[in-house]
Amino acid sequence: MRYRIIAVLSIILWSCSSKGQELSMDSITYPRHVLKYNVSTPMLFGFDNAILSYERVYKPGRSWSVNVGFRNLPRLADPDSSFLINEYKKKGGISVMADYRFYLMKENRYPAPRGVFLAPFIIGFSDQFSTGLSVTKDGSPITD
Repeated sequence: MRYRIIAVLSIILWSCSSKGQELSMDSITYPRHVLKYNVSTPMLFGFDNAILSYERVYKPGRSWSVNVGFRNLPRLADPDSSFLINEYKKKGGISVMADYRFYLMKENRYPAPRGVFLAPFIIGFSDQFSTGLSVTKDGSPITD
C-alpha cells in the first residue's frame, strides 16, 4: 500500500511540473523527458505489479533511463501437493534498473526516444518472501 501511495504522488508531482525542453530535428520536435508506465506487467502478473520509467534524451541518438518496479510474487497453489501454504506474510519486493541507450540511427525512422537501441544496464532486486507452511497427507493436515 505504501508503494502505491509513493507511486501515485510521484506521478502527480511529475505531471504538475512545467513542460521540459524539446529537441528539434528536421522541423519536428521530440520530447527530451519521457515518463513511461509498463502496461504489460500488470496484465501478465496482476495489478500488484507495476514498472515506472523515466528516460532523458540528452543528444540525438543517446539517452539514459531509470526504471523502478514494485512486484508481488504469485500465490503457490497446488491441490495435489503434500505442502499446504497457510498464509503469506511477505511476498514481493522492488526492482531498480538504470541503462544508457545507444539508438541505432540508420535503423530507426525517428530519433530518440523512439526506435531500436542497444543498452548496457545495471539492475537490482530486493525481494522478501515469508509464509506459514504445513505438511499434509492426502490433502488433510498432519497432526501429532
